[in-house]
Amino acid sequence: MNKKLPIQFAVGLIVLVALIIGGAFYFINTKTETNKNIRRGLGDIRLSQEEYNKYLKKEAVENKNEKVGFIGCSLTHNAVNGYIALGGENFWIFDGPNSNFGGGCVSVWNNQLSNDPGDEKDYWGLFENLILENPDTEKIWWETCGCADAEDMSYGDFVSVLDNIKKIAPNMDIYVSPSPLYNYDDPNICASGLTGIARNVGRMVNANKVLLGPILSPLSGFETRDACHANEEGQAIWGQDLIDFFDN
Repeated sequence: MNKKLPIQFAVGLIVLVALIIGGAFYFINTKTETNKNIRRGLGDIRLSQEEYNKYLKKEAVENKNEKVGFIGCSLTHNAVNGYIALGGENFWIFDGPNSNFGGGCVSVWNNQLSNDPGDEKDYWGLFENLILENPDTEKIWWETCGCADAEDMSYGDFVSVLDNIKKIAPNMDIYVSPSPLYNYDDPNICASGLTGIARNVGRMVNANKVLLGPILSPLSGFETRDACHANEEGQAIWGQDLIDFFDN
């Protein structure tokens, strides 16, 4: 009996380890596939990796050396900062305590269409000023950033924001991107409402109201500084995404 016990224990331990490894693999694989579906699916649009790469290559050729403006949130600044650090020269350069789009989730842009910002940051006013200060701008990149109430926004809300972008920046090509994903689970507000955002971005692109912009790579916890904003490594990844789409 004493001899059998270690053998039974060893077999049980091997089975337990196998179950843990198998479960972990299933979870990671399932989550990866879910991320791919949200990231590449974009609502009604179904893009394979190969199709997206072809689209990216075509847009990069057409966009080369053209001035690009942008609206979005602090994550958008993270990507543009990474782009500039990697030598990119075609995006707007601006940042400061009162002159950035930090906190500009998609619902904030929508709310300020009908509500005076008062003492709060005037996102649309800043965007209009930047258009005036950069008369050579030819394209606008709109990143639809996530927030707690983004999932409740209607398709009409997204179209209203898009229409106002076109009003302020007429005759410019407008590119829209869904909010970036993260390769880990976290309740942070940056990861809120992503499914609804992707769905509405997909509907706008599918209706030919706007062009599909770059799909930013999902970041891991090692590539963020607070489970939300990109650190130096994460900014470099997003910056390369912008270079691949707009420059190369």
